[in-house]
Amino acid sequence: MWRLYCPGVDGVAIRTTFAKLRDAVSDSHTCVSEVKYFDYKSGRFLRHNHDWDPAFHKRIAFKHEQEVRVLRHDVADWRKAYEDDAFRLPAGYELQWDPVAVIEEIIVNPQSSLAYCDTVRRAVASVAPALADKVKRSDLVTEPVRY
Repeated sequence: MWRLYCPGVDGVAIRTTFAKLRDAVSDSHTCVSEVKYFDYKSGRFLRHNHDWDPAFHKRIAFKHEQEVRVLRHDVADWRKAYEDDAFRLPAGYELQWDPVAVIEEIIVNPQSSLAYCDTVRRAVASVAPALADKVKRSDLVTEPVRY
């Protein structure tokens, strides 16, 4: 997965649980959901309960990802877009959440240098000191124990 989602050697993965992320997001226009995977060839999809449901579908070939998505959906934005062709959403939206309560581990790419891992740890410590001890280098490159 590291090679697929982090093609260089410098990168991190953040580990948490779905429940922690979902519970941390309190914005009424924001939805946190697990992605549902479907066989697009069979055409069998669940019935949509919400306008945003299609944003949480993906081809079954990607099921290994076990993806979770955070989506902001505001009906007022849909109205503005309908009424004004020039309307554009901002490039990003600042989401209020508590990373210290949510993040369980910050895992550094196993192919990265020890210096990079130290840099990540220092950067994390400068913005969220309580998370600095949660920065770990992936142990996927360690040799197995020989008996």
